[in-house]
Amino acid sequence: NYCSSTTIEVRPINDPPSYILSQIEVQEIQGSGSPVEMVFRRFISNAVPGPSQEWLDELAPPQTLLVPILTVKDTGIISGSAKLVSTPSISGVLGESYDLVLYLVRGMCGVVEGTVTISDSGGSTPHASDKPIAVTKPFVIQVACINDPPQYRPGGKIVICEDEGLHMSQWATQISPGYLEDSQGLSFDLELTNGDICNAFKRPPQLFPNGTFKAETNSDKWGVCEFRVTLEDSMAKKALQVSELE
Repeated sequence: NYCSSTTIEVRPINDPPSYILSQIEVQEIQGSGSPVEMVFRRFISNAVPGPSQEWLDELAPPQTLLVPILTVKDTGIISGSAKLVSTPSISGVLGESYDLVLYLVRGMCGVVEGTVTISDSGGSTPHASDKPIAVTKPFVIQVACINDPPQYRPGGKIVICEDEGLHMSQWATQISPGYLEDSQGLSFDLELTNGDICNAFKRPPQLFPNGTFKAETNSDKWGVCEFRVTLEDSMAKKALQVSELE
């Protein structure tokens, strides 16, 4: 019999890097002014050059991860460029992590979409299986809308003469449904606060959305009628200020 030996080389294959992206939900920043810096801690975590359970066995020499590439779709919700900031390693936790830093525009809400791409450094041989591998993952940041309260500037005391009949005048000014919420409708509510003694009018006075006050007097009637005025938007958010008119 003839015996011989041979060598079989089992070449390692570069596995793709592994990492975890956090899910982020925040609320709209109300009001006006400069964008607000938001820092999302450990947005990227457990980033390793290969499968998380075997990352130390990747191609020799040990691989490294290249700096992650961040892309963010411009929807007007964030200002300027978002960035990733490397975080210090945590004892007992394998892999690298990064914070996400971005600036939210006040009064804006909706969805921020983007992607993160992380590449490993590949192997040290010219084999195709040693080439660097990149993994891209999408992410979504949900910025929940908050309904801003409407605002208005109340007028002063309204004086109507007896037997004047139909009276119309501008009472409320600087009326706003809220910052960047011009699509909402508005309505004023007049609530009589001094009982049922107000018989000077033929019918309850009205305050229109544009701030115009309308009333029609009864003949030979006079007196003081006090009303509580509330401005409400179409999402049932009421004005923070409540005014009296008489």
